[in-house]
Amino acid sequence: MQTCNVSLLHKVKPWLLPALGILFLSLFSGHSIAKADQWQKGQHAFYRTGSLLIPALTPTATFTPTPTPTSAWPVPCAAVGAADAASPLCTTTPSPTPTSAEKPDLTITAMNWRFLPTGCSSVPQMAPPVLDITVANIGTAAAGPFHLLLNNTSVPVDSGLAAGATTTIPFANGFNPQGDNMATVDSSHQVDELDESNNESTLTLFLPIPTVIPTCTPTSGTPTATATPSPTVTPTNTPVKVFSVHIGVEVPKTTVQVSETITALVTIENQSIGCQYPVLELTLFQLGDPIFRFDSPADVHPSVAAQTVYTLTATSPGTTTLQARAYGERYCDDFWQWTYVSGFSEVITSVVPPAPGDGNGDGAVDAGDLSACILELFDGDGAAVADVAGGTYAGTTGCDANQDNIIDAGDLSCTVLLIFAGADACGRPLSAVDTPLAHLRVGEAVSGQNGEHVVPITLSSNGHAVAAAAFSLQVGDAFDPTDGDGDGLPDMVHFPELTEDALFTATWQAGRLDVAMTQLTPPFTPLPDGALLAITVLSQNTTVAFDPVAPPSLGSTTGASVPLYVETSRVFLPTVLR
Repeated sequence: MQTCNVSLLHKVKPWLLPALGILFLSLFSGHSIAKADQWQKGQHAFYRTGSLLIPALTPTATFTPTPTPTSAWPVPCAAVGAADAASPLCTTTPSPTPTSAEKPDLTITAMNWRFLPTGCSSVPQMAPPVLDITVANIGTAAAGPFHLLLNNTSVPVDSGLAAGATTTIPFANGFNPQGDNMATVDSSHQVDELDESNNESTLTLFLPIPTVIPTCTPTSGTPTATATPSPTVTPTNTPVKVFSVHIGVEVPKTTVQVSETITALVTIENQSIGCQYPVLELTLFQLGDPIFRFDSPADVHPSVAAQTVYTLTATSPGTTTLQARAYGERYCDDFWQWTYVSGFSEVITSVVPPAPGDGNGDGAVDAGDLSACILELFDGDGAAVADVAGGTYAGTTGCDANQDNIIDAGDLSCTVLLIFAGADACGRPLSAVDTPLAHLRVGEAVSGQNGEHVVPITLSSNGHAVAAAAFSLQVGDAFDPTDGDGDGLPDMVHFPELTEDALFTATWQAGRLDVAMTQLTPPFTPLPDGALLAITVLSQNTTVAFDPVAPPSLGSTTGASVPLYVETSRVFLPTVLR
């Protein structure tokens, strides 16, 4: 904070003291003199300010200097000494306020294509296309030299552009005749502009068949000075064959499910006779909602077969048009000419969300969807419905059978209810706020024979009717996944509370045991509290804990997800010497 040293006042000339008193009053009366103190707390800022009010001074009978008749008031600063030049009682001539510098501002105002006008040609050919780009300087000053970039082709404009002027630059090459084009003015940042954010523009082109340039008819030469001039021979014009192919797009069905994969077959048939028309590039793209992911490239080049297969995976609901276009070269009359195809083909395809419980997207809710839901639970892409297409198994949103936007054990029991009781068979989601939490934990290890230990996974339902559970366990190398009895489960895994009327799986992969269980026949009998699962491990510095790859979850007898508290502690088994 700034301070004032009062001891310096004795250096002020006496005739300035009354004026300084007035000055201090005008500066401080009713105005803040303290700098704002500011400090941070969390994400919120707090401020503190202070003000000092100086009351009006009561004038006293003090020394009054005798005015000098020849003095002007106020005193010009140039007329006083250097020590008094900073006094507020002298006047200075204010300097004019500088205005902001004038600058140019380049922008693209138009992008138009055209075919070059040509009279005739000595050989059959197509009229070449040109893309014209118009650049305007909407700023207040002239622009110096700059570059105009179209896709990957840059053209210098050395003459610059005056304020308010426009110029059109033609591009005979470098543009995409069947797709998107991006143009950028001042791409090399040579010009200091008023606005640098308006330098880009895009244009999507789908050029039609170029105009055929007519063949010129040669005239007879000048007759020679012979008695019998040679007769004039007019050649017959050879008709130019237009590059024309037929493109077909076929899909196995026009209504698919989310996460369903289909193939699109694009067929090219050459309809022109007498000339070669190799198609060098073929493009399949979507018009409308981007509902498909292209698992194979949308563009195929530099050569295209008569039939091309594209693999598409539906990612979201919506409707789109699959459209195929191609272009290439023609070889006719001993020369090559780049040109475009005359047609395209399209098919309208819709993607609809699968029904709740239809985890595999086959249009039905059955036992296969239980398997799909279990695979989706443990595929590593999390429990969110939005991520269902990721991971090692591309399930569908139908895995969220109870429609609570989470894929967990509640969807297992709900899928069973949907199979047997049809739509709307599942109950509403349970709220962790309104109901107590069930409890799932890794229990204490119990010593067994030959240095083995049995570790239980215990359930405390806390009043919930639990019909399904799913979780992953981290188990070290001390676990033996051998299935000696051929029942589909590792011999070291036991389900003490489940009956034959239940589905239970335990899959071992890379140190992780994925476990899922659910009752199969409604009405469900709730699982009792106690050990849901017991696993046997060898005592070799082994830890047993829940794995976050599939967060533990429970499903109720009504198909809802059960609010759950999971104890995250690990059970450590020390090494035992045999």
